[in-house]
Amino acid sequence: MAKRWGDRGLGGGWSALRVSLVSLLVPWGVACGHEVVSPVEDAAIASATEDAAMGGADGGSAPDLEPGPHFFVHLSDIHIDSGAFAAPAFDYVLGTVLPTFNDLPVLVTGDLVEAGNNISSWTYYRDKTMAAGLSPDSYIECAGNHDSLLDGMLHNFLTYSVAGRAGRGLHSIYNITRYGQRIRIITTNTADAGDPVRDGAGYITAGQVDSIIGEVDADPTEPFATLVLGHHPKDTPDGLDLLHTDDEMQRLLDASKATAYLFGHSHVHANWWDGMVLHTMAATSGNPGDGKFTSWVDPAFSVFAIDDGPSEVSVPILGVPPESLSSPWPAVIITRPADRGLGVLPLSNAANPWSKSLPRATAGNILHAGAFAPAGVDAVFYKIDNGPELPMTLVGDYYRALFATPNAGSCTITVRAVSGALSNGQTITVALSP
Repeated sequence: MAKRWGDRGLGGGWSALRVSLVSLLVPWGVACGHEVVSPVEDAAIASATEDAAMGGADGGSAPDLEPGPHFFVHLSDIHIDSGAFAAPAFDYVLGTVLPTFNDLPVLVTGDLVEAGNNISSWTYYRDKTMAAGLSPDSYIECAGNHDSLLDGMLHNFLTYSVAGRAGRGLHSIYNITRYGQRIRIITTNTADAGDPVRDGAGYITAGQVDSIIGEVDADPTEPFATLVLGHHPKDTPDGLDLLHTDDEMQRLLDASKATAYLFGHSHVHANWWDGMVLHTMAATSGNPGDGKFTSWVDPAFSVFAIDDGPSEVSVPILGVPPESLSSPWPAVIITRPADRGLGVLPLSNAANPWSKSLPRATAGNILHAGAFAPAGVDAVFYKIDNGPELPMTLVGDYYRALFATPNAGSCTITVRAVSGALSNGQTITVALSP
């Protein structure tokens, strides 16, 4: 991923207001399916398995492949004790979702509990994370405004959270290295006002930002990419914009050369761009309230990746406790090439600023994707436009193929994964140039 920290553009409770405001930012969705595998696909799956064993659709494995994607699970707004859904959903995340992703880093952006002064909520959260064996180096949390209730203090977050128990404080810097590429992760506290009213709106102090920038400036080497985590959106009136501390968050994003800002708070999923920086908002995983689904809250977790720029997909959590919860497995995310439509507002002529035009009518273009399912993934296929499905090769924990582009102005790429009787996929759009 070439670094392109270009000029940034202009920056783009209240449940009903949140919905109306955030809905303006939700981009058109990618085409995804969830279907049962037909028995006639068995031969194709067997062929894909054989191809993978022999080097796959790439025509043989190369000794020096390009670096692969960096994957993360993004979780937000757990809200333990907010209703009948939250605790079973957290159990599902810990027992099914996280093991499916093979110990990938988990980014948790606040509101771990419904009320920060409820010790039983924190005890449940602490005991569950301890039983799951979560490491403070790979299960990375920041606080939210509910964690500071009712007095505006975050002492229970510091006592019971994974980060707090490890002495990581209310903001910290983490580093994760893969393929020789270091990803720097900065956690912030956007409930830093010290009183519940301003914390609810979102507040980050200049002193906190100064402290983090001091650590960033003292870093002797520049990372491959930087992710900043907070609880509140920067750009919306139900976030930092309301009390005008969005300028402080912007100062941090600029100084750290952030690739993406990850957050929650509004309980719905959305992506948008501020210059080259992806703002990605995870939906609530706990669906707070009376424990029932509502017309505007769809609980989910997100899969985030850094590869050909940042990319992200949201995966629903389905079902009503105490019945079994589930998700539309396999979870599929295309990480290279960059999706032209990611984070683009409806009716906009803009494009994902990380997307690049590929040469039309050429072979050898690189395709990367992640595919994850609790029962394992049997095979992964790709197709260009309405062409034939071809197998992808498993390389470590991602899938790879080389593909040919059509002689056209653009094309769609669909990646479909199969796990037992289940099939699911993602479709992206790529521009083509002469």
